[in-house]
Amino acid sequence: MKYSLIVIVFSFFLVSKAQDCETLTLDQEIQLTQNIALITIGGFLNDSIEVNVIKKWKGDSILNRFLISKETLFSDYILFDTSKTYMMFWYNNLPVNKCSRTSLYKFVHFEYHLDLKFNGGEVVDVLTYDSLKYNKSNIFKTVTGVQYDQSEANYAFYNLASQTIEPFNKLPKETSKYSPIRYYEVDSNIKTSSTTFVKVFAVSKFHKEISVTNKLKKEVLIGIYK
Repeated sequence: MKYSLIVIVFSFFLVSKAQDCETLTLDQEIQLTQNIALITIGGFLNDSIEVNVIKKWKGDSILNRFLISKETLFSDYILFDTSKTYMMFWYNNLPVNKCSRTSLYKFVHFEYHLDLKFNGGEVVDVLTYDSLKYNKSNIFKTVTGVQYDQSEANYAFYNLASQTIEPFNKLPKETSKYSPIRYYEVDSNIKTSSTTFVKVFAVSKFHKEISVTNKLKKEVLIGIYK
């Protein structure tokens, strides 16, 4: 009961903060924000966090490594996790506001727009950037925690929302940890008239997890053989 109350209060806090934010389009935020970069968060240094720049689109004064202030849970500014990667929008010498589009890199899907606007941006750390791009484009994990690389085998993905087989890059995108895309392994080595699928996955963006029942398996397999 106590845990549930904490979750409710915290959720209300997040919703309240979101409602206070001014709604800006991506183009408006790009125009207004001084600095935009893809960064990793390093370790702590007193009351600061080390930031390492991987790629930058805007901000001539951005150093490849600098410090930002460490924030508390209920501040108006983002509480960064160490060893994670973010797309960051910020102003010189100011904390990173929760109302900005700053987000974990895996949830960001407007990078192509920044590249168009800033002639591809400037890659500072090529090896790290290539690895992040590859993982974002190819790696996925099932609800049971098994990780797969979609480029290594012929997998089938059945989108439960559209009730169709879709290529991996056309599946719904994750934009928040509160609304994850879930992969359920349904079957293996399914042969059709034209190909063999090493694995077959049902893909869902429903808020709750679902069970892989015989009914679900039948729906997915019928979709594959259409």
